[in-house]
Amino acid sequence: MIKRFLLEIIRVFVHTCWAFIGMIFWVPFLARVTTVFVASVLLSVSKGNSMNSAEKALNAGIIFYIEGFRKINNSMNNIINDEYTESNNIIKSKFFLADMIIEIVYTLIFWFISLSIVVKFF
Repeated sequence: MIKRFLLEIIRVFVHTCWAFIGMIFWVPFLARVTTVFVASVLLSVSKGNSMNSAEKALNAGIIFYIEGFRKINNSMNNIINDEYTESNNIIKSKFFLADMIIEIVYTLIFWFISLSIVVKFF
């Protein structure tokens, strides 16, 4: 009973964190995959290239934010029901840290440029 209560408090806290942090990362990610999708349309029309990878990337960009909430809920439910398994999936990718740093840098650059443009016009 106490475990479930504490986990529900943690769930609310993590949802709140994700609501802000996820949005900060989602907007630049969505802008990037949309740009790649538009470029892929151009290449597909002019060269006859496949749109498969661009479609997957756009779909990933669209569901990224909501998928974060789903992942939180699934993980918390697994913990509540004692159905989780020990795993080191994050550590399996030897480039995980490098990927995270690249995403953080891209996000910072995106917001710096975006906010600079907004401030310039106002």
